[in-house]
Amino acid sequence: MVFLAIYYLLVTAICFWIGVVLYSIMQKKMPSGSGIHFLLTGLIALAALGQWIVLFGPVNLRVLIVILLMMLIVSYFKRGRVREMMLSACYELKNKSAGFYGSLICFLIMIVILNAGPIMMDDTQSYHIQMIKWIREYGSVPGIANLHLRFGFNSSWFTTCALLTQPLSGINGYCALNGLISCWFCYFLLAKIFYSPAGIVSPRSLALRAGSIFLLGFCFLNWSVIRGAATSANYDFITTICLVVLFTELFENPEHLGIEWVIWPVYLFTVRMINAPLILLSVFYFLSDRKNGRTRRLLCGSFLLGFLVIPFVIRNLILSGYPFFPIYQLDWFSFDWKADKRAVVEISEYIKYFNRVNSGFRPLAETRALGFPQWIFYWFMYLFRFDRILVIMSVVGYAYVLFKARYHFTSWQRYFTGIMILELAIWFFTAPDPRFVQGGLLFGVFAAIAMAPISPKIGSRNIQVLTGLLSAAVLVYGISKLKDPSYRNLAYPSPLPKPQVRTVLVDHLELHIPGKVLDNWNARCYDVDLPCLYRVDPRLMARGGSIAEGFKLKKDSAQVWMNGEYDIKK
Repeated sequence: MVFLAIYYLLVTAICFWIGVVLYSIMQKKMPSGSGIHFLLTGLIALAALGQWIVLFGPVNLRVLIVILLMMLIVSYFKRGRVREMMLSACYELKNKSAGFYGSLICFLIMIVILNAGPIMMDDTQSYHIQMIKWIREYGSVPGIANLHLRFGFNSSWFTTCALLTQPLSGINGYCALNGLISCWFCYFLLAKIFYSPAGIVSPRSLALRAGSIFLLGFCFLNWSVIRGAATSANYDFITTICLVVLFTELFENPEHLGIEWVIWPVYLFTVRMINAPLILLSVFYFLSDRKNGRTRRLLCGSFLLGFLVIPFVIRNLILSGYPFFPIYQLDWFSFDWKADKRAVVEISEYIKYFNRVNSGFRPLAETRALGFPQWIFYWFMYLFRFDRILVIMSVVGYAYVLFKARYHFTSWQRYFTGIMILELAIWFFTAPDPRFVQGGLLFGVFAAIAMAPISPKIGSRNIQVLTGLLSAAVLVYGISKLKDPSYRNLAYPSPLPKPQVRTVLVDHLELHIPGKVLDNWNARCYDVDLPCLYRVDPRLMARGGSIAEGFKLKKDSAQVWMNGEYDIKK
């Protein structure tokens, strides 16, 4: 835990500083909610630079030092503006109440205890950690999707983790960044809840604070959000936090759109492709700049869009041979390391039907046989409890919002609502796991609360008391986890499991196949030395004399296609 506390402070300082430098260059006006804007924009800037560097080599501590030296030079030339923004943001910290800091400490204690404990997500255990290791040790290796199809799931979040979470031998440092952004998320919402404007508190202000406490409470109760993020290296929560910041700020100050409306939506597409509709937010921003004659900002925004997307597409091609893996329909290139199209079709169908109904509840072959709308009943019936509650509340919230939007929304708020609905529609028919679009689902509830007629009789005091009770529950929950010895890690995070490994040769290269550990239902690589995989395709071969040159499949027409591990017809 001591290690994590130091890590949180150090990385927060780095991201805050870089965010301030970028805002000092690109925007004259201080952003509202400046602390979180600086932090997230700084984090995204590191991800963008890392995505370019990883195309040519490993992303590690030396790369981070070089980036920081570059930012130091820029800071020197913008030192006046940087100092002004930093002082303004720090002034906000001085004005926070004792209740705010007390609640924040409760959430931080819970997060650091969970973050120092064992990993609780099998995807992190099986391929998230491995993707971070590949980036740290080799960069972008052609055809590693041929080792395991999930290694083709390129996400800029893995690059950010590789850059900001340096390896500790046998120790779980891979989830530290997720724990940190959970802290940022709680800080942001608590700042909204404990905000005390001068004068009489308006019903609108109370509604926004009520919406914020709903977000905080629900995201604590639903395991897959704050708590789940702190125990994994998943790339869903960064999307949630960015969208929550955007839509809460949109309701609080709908007339001010900062550079984050260009950078964040495009970045989220490089985190997970289900976020593609969010790029339309940036397009609307561009059109606004063009209409108002802000040519410089328009050109700058267009450059940032390309700067974020181009390396993402190139890295997709390197890992799998497809520009938007696992979308096999967009198949424009032919590389010798390209993943087998039949296998890509197979995993695409697996993702689609597994996320309709988990195979632990109902065989995927049966789910696949269901047409529309029959599968919706089974999808809803087998959702986890809090996911089901969120879906119901979100549908009701969107219905209320659409009824009221014509009279109470600005054009930009209506546009944002339309894009959220578009994203949810695409998600629903492709991979309807609520984890993937928690931001869009939460927006429906928050927007309804923000528009509801909140009585002033509720009062700021009652909202703060309710937050205090929630914070006490959070603290009790966090401390209760210490009953489990696996969470008692005072100095460092918990050690990673070490599965037994079977070594096989492919051409002249040694590959590692892990066994099952801890009674898991399947084998997981954890931190096993690269290359680690779970089954060896009989067509697999090395592309050259080293691991860095990658892997390919034999193009032998006589080779019989072996149905893979994602075959849902079995």
